[in-house]
Amino acid sequence: TLSAQQVQNDLALKKIQALLQQSKLPYQDIVLEGNIMMGYFENHQLVGCGGLELYGPYALLRSVAVDANQRGKQFGQHIVDDLLNRAQAQGIQ
Repeated sequence: TLSAQQVQNDLALKKIQALLQQSKLPYQDIVLEGNIMMGYFENHQLVGCGGLELYGPYALLRSVAVDANQRGKQFGQHIVDDLLNRAQAQGIQ
């Protein structure tokens, strides 16, 4: 079971950026303020991430990545579902 934690500081962001870089995804343009970036953990180990860039009543789902050693376990689907639920809870269309 994955646990989710919102990224709120530079140390946590650096871990997310490293995972995105390993996954060959954009990582340098992530802005925490006004957006939602989540880390997903299994047994206290970062296994995935994803975020929502907020634009008024809309959001862009971005930066969804799963550690290469953890793929095939449906973590990506869990991350997307969680982010969509968070968006809906905030009234995002």
